[in-house]
Amino acid sequence: MKQVLITGAAGGLGGAAASYFAEKGVKVYALDINQDALDRINNPNIIPVYCNITDKVSVESAVREVMKATDRLDAVINMAGVLYMGSAVETDEALMDRILKINMLGMYTVNKYFFPFVKVGGGRIINV
Repeated sequence: MKQVLITGAAGGLGGAAASYFAEKGVKVYALDINQDALDRINNPNIIPVYCNITDKVSVESAVREVMKATDRLDAVINMAGVLYMGSAVETDEALMDRILKINMLGMYTVNKYFFPFVKVGGGRIINV
């Protein structure tokens, strides 16, 4: 059985991707910060895993959770992110910091910590 890890997988595009893969018989490790949405996942092919990708300790905890089930992944699909449309020079610094922490540093941290799984599985990393 193929196995993928998807960030931002409890809703939106990440949730749609998780459902799509699960329907195709792929085991999905669904990482998200929204515990309530994770608790509502009701698909045997989707394994909900709480993870705040901006927190190294949380990512390390997610790695331990995934390690309980597997040591390989066919893909890591980074879909967690925030979108803001506006002038960069007028954007509040706190918002810009949040955007960069989630969209860039969070993606980096997930890739760094889950790369060994992808390497063993001969898989791919997809950054959306």
